[in-house]
Amino acid sequence: MRIFFVFLYMSLTAGHAYSFDTNQRYSSSYSPAADLQYQSSVTDQRYREWQQLLDSKFDDSSEIDLIRRVNFFINRTDYVSDIEQFGVNDHWASPREFISSGQGDCEDYAIAKYFTLIEMGVPRHKLRLVYGLQSSRSVGHMVVLYDPESGGELMTLDNLSWSLTPISQRRDFKPIYSFDRTNLWFMRGWQLDSKSSKSLKAGKWQRIVDVWDLQQSELRG
Repeated sequence: MRIFFVFLYMSLTAGHAYSFDTNQRYSSSYSPAADLQYQSSVTDQRYREWQQLLDSKFDDSSEIDLIRRVNFFINRTDYVSDIEQFGVNDHWASPREFISSGQGDCEDYAIAKYFTLIEMGVPRHKLRLVYGLQSSRSVGHMVVLYDPESGGELMTLDNLSWSLTPISQRRDFKPIYSFDRTNLWFMRGWQLDSKSSKSLKAGKWQRIVDVWDLQQSELRG
């Protein structure tokens, strides 16, 4: 089982699909600045709506209302596989890339929700990304896990559902690991089993973090 977890970690931090070199942060041709320059040229209505959503912050909404609003907004994006869109088995799009293209697969929805919610003011410690298996299809799937605290039940934000779903109702999904910007946890059911000593500062996840930070720096001047 531990070998399986190591395989998952390497897949998560790989510089490209199926790479096991966790020291390779990006492909030699990748540049966050180039990604930013390309995406900055996109000014479609969908992207402007997303910017308006980010700028709204909490407004007069409660946190749970904000969570629902972001889940609904992101889920309006069209689903398309990485093979169809990029011609590769696994590509993680930055939030701006995903929103601007108007399409993506499960991890793109989850990543966009995660960063959008943090930017709008939801505390980071309440959010994690969770990778697991969709039992009905036995395929990999990713969701956002939200902890409302105050004794409330953990809930998932999923591109397969328009509403937030309590984990007690997620018998269709088997969590394997969860992560945030810097940490990785192996999971037993929906409980954290153990924290990995490995750093996530590698591969496709670090690319997402770097691009997001660069884009937010640009927006804030």
